[in-house]
Amino acid sequence: MTDISFNEDTLRIIGLFQRVTRSTAKDLLETPEKLVFVVKEGEGGKAIGKGGKNVAKLREMIHKEIKIIEYSSMPEQFLRNIFRSYNIKSVEIEKREKGLHATVSVETTQKGLAIGRDAKNLKVARELMSRHHNIDSVSVA
Repeated sequence: MTDISFNEDTLRIIGLFQRVTRSTAKDLLETPEKLVFVVKEGEGGKAIGKGGKNVAKLREMIHKEIKIIEYSSMPEQFLRNIFRSYNIKSVEIEKREKGLHATVSVETTQKGLAIGRDAKNLKVARELMSRHHNIDSVSVA
């Protein structure tokens, strides 16, 4: 696991997130178009809020898209949580020459969406898996 450190702005955003959602943020990944919060295991639903009200409130306050991912100490489950919006068929983690690699298999019709424009979703998945589970490469099949 990578040591995760936050600057003042990031800490302020995490504080706001925790006040609005009443859940615990383990991590925050900032991309140009969205904020990806990783919440404590079991707090995903609470963080999102009934009907997504917490996400909507945060989006309005921060003026960025908000994505909430529930943490799991099991790498396969964490990867499933990251790609939760897509029809996941399987998750495999294997040892390769350059470390651990994870492959997420999704329905063919959802592969492009799962990867994202300019591989944005894949980059987020790689970063989160590297930070939390020492898995350096992730691919979508």
